[in-house]
This record gives sequence, C-alpha cells and structure tokens, in this order.
Amino acid sequence: MLSKVVARVKAGDRAQAFFDFTARRPPFFDGDTYVVCVDSQAVVVAHGGFPTYVGSGSFFKDVDGRLMAPVIREAAAKGDGTLRYTMQDEETNNAVEHKIGIFTRIGDDVCGVVTRDRNAQNAQAAARIDGSPGRDGN
Repeated sequence: MLSKVVARVKAGDRAQAFFDFTARRPPFFDGDTYVVCVDSQAVVVAHGGFPTYVGSGSFFKDVDGRLMAPVIREAAAKGDGTLRYTMQDEETNNAVEHKIGIFTRIGDDVCGVVTRDRNAQNAQAAARIDGSPGRDGN
C-alpha cells in the first residue's frame, strides 16, 4: 500500500491525495490498515484511522502522552522508518491497541501505512497465559 501512497502524492494535487487517504476507502484503507501523513510543520494532513486528527498536531497522542506527529516525522528523518507505538482507540471504548507503521518522506511530507501490531499483542497474550507480566505489567 505504501507504494500506492507515494505514487498518489507524486501524481499531483497533494490536497486531493490527503483527502483520498482520509476518506477510509480502498485502495488506501483496509480494515485495520490505513494511511497517516504529517506535513513539515508536524500537522496531521491525512489520517485514515481517525479523520478527526487531521489539521492538528496536538490531538494525536500515544498512551504515554507523546505527540505522534513529530515522532512520525523523526521516524522518517533519513527517508524511511518503522515506528511501533500504543494508542487508546477512541472508537472501541478506549481499548489499547499496539500499532506499527512504515513511513517514508515524500517531499516535505511524511506518509505511512499503519496497522495493528499483532506481534506485540500476541506477545502480551502469551505472557498472560504463561503467568509472566506483559508489557502493561498485567
């Protein structure tokens, strides 16, 4: 999906590309997998998971309270980067979800594809089953 995101932004009409990414429709949205883009000012310009984050750099935070827009920009500071983080999903009664995103720089913007980090969730579940503490201490 990331190659489609890059091609769409490079095809022109940046604003329309970001609108398309936020619209929650294929080919830029597939269930738990969606596009996130941050501009050079660390403002979210596209978010297929939580469209309400678009236009702000201050709403999109992980469970530790880190502003994610600058963290995303840093992840792709050298071109491409992978980022793992944990969010409280406002659409599912604040359930904690582990996320993984692959981000790339496209001009002054950073865009990436984000999905659930099933490996982190599986590790937590296994830790609970065998009695050792999970990442959240439970």
